[in-house]
Amino acid sequence: MEYDNIETFINDCLKSIATNNLEMKRQSIQEQITILDQGETSDPGKYKSLLEELNRINSEIGRRHTGKEGSP
Repeated sequence: MEYDNIETFINDCLKSIATNNLEMKRQSIQEQITILDQGETSDPGKYKSLLEELNRINSEIGRRHTGKEGSP
């Protein structure tokens, strides 16, 4: 990629880093949910909290892919 504007380049790099961080968080949460699913003891509060966080992250990733980062 070539950029005529260094500021645009930097902003694109920062957006990419933020999206990658969200992807890593999503993977970690999915792994935690899998562990809870396979466990003998259940923690409904923790499970619900992880699902809510997963939904929030999925929404944010979706907004980033559609270019609507500022949308609620």
